[in-house]
Amino acid sequence: MRIPKIGYSLLISLLLIIAFHVVSGSLPQPETKKFRIDLHADLYTYDRKIIANAERLIGNVVMSHGNVIMYCDSAYSYKDSNKVDAFGHVHIIQADTLHIYGNKTKYDGNTKIARVNGNVKMVNKSIVLTTDELIYDMKANIGYYNTGGKIVDTANVLVSKIGRYYSNEDLCFFKDSVKVTNKDFVLRSDTLKYNTKTERAFIVGPTHIVGTTKEGTLYSESGWYDTRTNIAELYKASKIMGKEQSLQGDTIFYARRTGFGRARSKVVLSDTTNHVIITGRTGVYNEKTKIAFVTDSAIFMQYTSKDTLFMHADTLKSIPDLSKKEVAEKIVNKAIVPKTRGSKKNDPNKLAAEKPDTVIRKLNSVKDSALTIVDSAKIADAVDKLPGNKAGTKPDTIISVKADTSKFSQKVPIPSGTTPLALKDSAKLKRDTIKFQLDTPVTLQVNPMKKDSVAIVADTVKSSGKDDNKLFMAYHRVRFYKKDLQGLCDSLSYQMKDSVMRLFKEPVLWSDVHQMTAEKIEYRPHKPDPSIARLDNNGFIISREDSIKFNQISGKTLIGYIYKNELKNIDVNGNAITLYYIKNKDQYSGMNKLESSKISVTLLNSKIDNIDFFPNPEGKSIPLKDLTPEDVKLKGFEWREIEKPRDRFDLYPLDEKRKKNAGSDKKPATNKLKENSF
Repeated sequence: MRIPKIGYSLLISLLLIIAFHVVSGSLPQPETKKFRIDLHADLYTYDRKIIANAERLIGNVVMSHGNVIMYCDSAYSYKDSNKVDAFGHVHIIQADTLHIYGNKTKYDGNTKIARVNGNVKMVNKSIVLTTDELIYDMKANIGYYNTGGKIVDTANVLVSKIGRYYSNEDLCFFKDSVKVTNKDFVLRSDTLKYNTKTERAFIVGPTHIVGTTKEGTLYSESGWYDTRTNIAELYKASKIMGKEQSLQGDTIFYARRTGFGRARSKVVLSDTTNHVIITGRTGVYNEKTKIAFVTDSAIFMQYTSKDTLFMHADTLKSIPDLSKKEVAEKIVNKAIVPKTRGSKKNDPNKLAAEKPDTVIRKLNSVKDSALTIVDSAKIADAVDKLPGNKAGTKPDTIISVKADTSKFSQKVPIPSGTTPLALKDSAKLKRDTIKFQLDTPVTLQVNPMKKDSVAIVADTVKSSGKDDNKLFMAYHRVRFYKKDLQGLCDSLSYQMKDSVMRLFKEPVLWSDVHQMTAEKIEYRPHKPDPSIARLDNNGFIISREDSIKFNQISGKTLIGYIYKNELKNIDVNGNAITLYYIKNKDQYSGMNKLESSKISVTLLNSKIDNIDFFPNPEGKSIPLKDLTPEDVKLKGFEWREIEKPRDRFDLYPLDEKRKKNAGSDKKPATNKLKENSF
């Protein structure tokens, strides 16, 4: 059946109309009817002369708009625009949880935004906000001020010039002159977010947090601070600043109540009092115990106007250190008792009745104590007890031998089969004396450069001035560099007050051309000179004459005296052995190897100039042509120059890197050691 043309057109039009209505019905419809504001009052008036198109309500005015109720003394209602101006004791309530108070309010029923002015107070959940002007969006539940405001919750008072309050998220946003006051701290910032439910502050700009007890200050530009627990995590330009030290890093965790702080990545621990900076990748600092340490690529730097000490170790640690004066005062107050291993001479009851200076002097003689110093009176007493030496007399068995001497008198035993070198003049044996300083003050002043004396130097308790009592400790793979001093060991302690450095476990110390090794090394700088290097147990000092010749000194204990960065005098006590080459003008003629109980060596221009022996030395002189590989090395000889830090950038263990970069034209480290072993 054919459909007429007119009927076909009508059918198409009908289908289009139906489709339009179906589609339009599925789309969201615009609000066609405004939600009107309901008002009630004691009196209604209308005066076009005062305000056109406005109805005035007076007395017990109540406005109702959805879940919003407003009370006031009087109001103007603009029904055409669905707005209300309220005056006098304005009180807005939303959903029985939000309360806003003020002197006057402009309320827009279309947008549900209230602008409250004059003595504004907003109460919502646990917070109270006060300001001069508050704009509050009843739809989004957002309030904001631009004229300065204050928010008070259960623990904090927050003030700023600009503020936003997001009720649904329990979140506040503050800008410009932000200050948070808590019983434990005061926070100042340019920008801050604050969760009113968790009472956690979110740092989004430069922020300082100062403890009320002045125990520590935090700085950060990103992170959060929990005001309930006083715990913080900081993520940008962060720093913990105490009275004595500061810790900074890319990320910092901090607990104020315990004083504990931990930093990660680009860590810098600074001690401005002692002019120390420690860098690394992980750091810990406790502002209450004053203990701090840095690990992972840790570098220690102590800077002065003339030079800087650089040190690397797996872990660098800083702890408080008590001076001898403080220890003595605590003993006087019966706070601590020194361990004397059965000795009764340092009885705490007797010490407590004495002055601190007297206690210090007695502590200096305590064996195996942390405060032990060299006691010259004890050494003098030991000399008096030597065979054939009466108490109070001077020993007469010291022999002095010139280093360039090639022939000894017959009093020096020469092993059979050894031919003395026939040189022009032989050394005259002379009897010498040891001069002891019998008094034992805290600091003993002696002249180690005198050839007829053995220097006895005690520990000092002199402070370097304003430096703090800190003890820095380095653990594992320690390497350090200074222009006049380099070294390495497994562990090390460094006292800031007197700059005493103690090296443990296979330590090596380099000063000028000298290499020093022992089981333990103590280096004690001193102004005026001398600085002192003490080598305990298997002490060994080596200096190189040329690529294959090495002068050597070994013994149980070696004490070296350094003047203007140059080793000038060495005292060797116990199993003392010297091995040195004899040189006349520019020619080497032989080598001397001498042994004695004690030796005192004097050096000139880093070369052995004079040696004093006590008692008679035993040894031999060997012509250069007769030397064997066994003759040229003392037991324990090991030349370790390849390990010596070359500069401050050479502090990490770089053995593999050095081998890799050696190149075809350079000899590897193993060949160098073989070359220098003879």
